[in-house]
Amino acid sequence: MKGRDISEHILVAQEMINSIDKKIRGTNLVIKLDMAKAFDRLSWTFLKSILSKFGFSDSFISLVMGHLKATYFSVIINGVPKGFFQPGRGVKQGDPLSPFLFILATEALSRGLKDLMADNKIKPYWIGQCGFPVSHLSFADDILIFINGDARSLQNFKKFLGLYQRASGQAINFNKSNFVCGKT
Repeated sequence: MKGRDISEHILVAQEMINSIDKKIRGTNLVIKLDMAKAFDRLSWTFLKSILSKFGFSDSFISLVMGHLKATYFSVIINGVPKGFFQPGRGVKQGDPLSPFLFILATEALSRGLKDLMADNKIKPYWIGQCGFPVSHLSFADDILIFINGDARSLQNFKKFLGLYQRASGQAINFNKSNFVCGKT
């Protein structure tokens, strides 16, 4: 994006990690999530709903959905194609539209996290009196989440993450995800 630099996220993440051991009630927690087969799992119903909530016209949404539904696959068995079938979810990798659709869909996760913090359902990661609040940073299908590790915050985060996964079709790849917590 014009005016943006990928190194900004790296610098912010480094500053957040450097402040992980600030003395607070509870503990600072950084959660790194990786979405498994992120483009392949995206629910078309969820995507349609997100496009509508962002105010895209019905005709534009129909055009996008028609584009997604124009995809067909065939299975090759012993070197011979055996019929065609249509997927019911996912966006095509390599399609110039797919990254934009994926970003719009993951905006639901982003806004949900911000709302949980605004409603005090998740306590924020504490970086000090002068620090600016950062709830998360994302890049493609990876997301770094910064929260307070108290029990209530973690329960609300887990509940929200489950709702997001069920609605969006996304699934967390636990082999590529991890967390780091500050000293208590």
